Amino acid sequence: MIIDILLVLVGIALVVVSADRMVLSSAELANRWGVSPVIVGAVVIGFGSSLPEMMVSVLALDQPNGLDLAVGNAIGSNIANISLILALSVIIFPFGGQRAVIKKEGTLMLVSFLVASLFIWDGVLQTYEGAALLLGLVVAGIAVVYWSKRGETAAAVEEAASGPTWRHVAIALVSLGVLLAGARAMVIGAEGIALQIGMSEGVVGLTILALGTSLPELGAVIAAGRRGRSDLVLGNILGSNLFNSLGVLGAAGVLGSGSVVTDFRPDLVVMLCVALLAGGIGWSGDRLRRAEGVLLLSAYPLAIILAL
Repeated sequence: MIIDILLVLVGIALVVVSADRMVLSSAELANRWGVSPVIVGAVVIGFGSSLPEMMVSVLALDQPNGLDLAVGNAIGSNIANISLILALSVIIFPFGGQRAVIKKEGTLMLVSFLVASLFIWDGVLQTYEGAALLLGLVVAGIAVVYWSKRGETAAAVEEAASGPTWRHVAIALVSLGVLLAGARAMVIGAEGIALQIGMSEGVVGLTILALGTSLPELGAVIAAGRRGRSDLVLGNILGSNLFNSLGVLGAAGVLGSGSVVTDFRPDLVVMLCVALLAGGIGWSGDRLRRAEGVLLLSAYPLAIILAL
């Protein structure tokens, strides 16, 4: 048990550090190669911060009931992003509402939640459903790029340290390798914990793995909130949730389609409810207040209770 716990903790640490460095180096490379900084903020940072979820979920598929781990990880990360990470960022740094972002990217996110929930509701994730989710990710990415060209999507504010291009390429590649190692350690440790204390793989994915792989998003939104960039806070969370619902679950469906043992329906309902709650708060006024952050935060313990 002690070894499994250490594997999870070490894996989380490796995932957090490597994902952060990989995203920053990728953003620097995109800027140097002439990619719009707006697209960097919406796609590279938003989608890039969800790489831990993708890595953990894909690597979990070769474990017994690995599909439960992957699905639980994606659902739990979406819930954590909204009811924990967004809530904490609002409590620490109350910011002005970004209705254009909520209206467009928020709608995309909600649609992705609905489609993913529909596919998982019957307890089976088919290969064609995974392919449809991956296609949806491509469509969503194109939509975000199109909106960014019209100046309606958040711009990046995180910049990597200056230096030669080869240095950033090397950092990105090494970070990817460390990310894979950390994700693998988390999967092995979480599986061991589940077997020893009787937790299902789905519950482990919804709790331990989801929280661990959401830590990069927490660091990104706190950094953005500290700089007063509420647009990046929302863009990062919305982009991350799009990637989780369409990319992570899509890859799980294509590579490891089958039945899930865990009943995820209560958690899917919570995921949809917190998304609607966050959207309603965003539309209700020109500023997100600490009290509203506390309201969002109160949904996270409920999600954990339902998972258990």
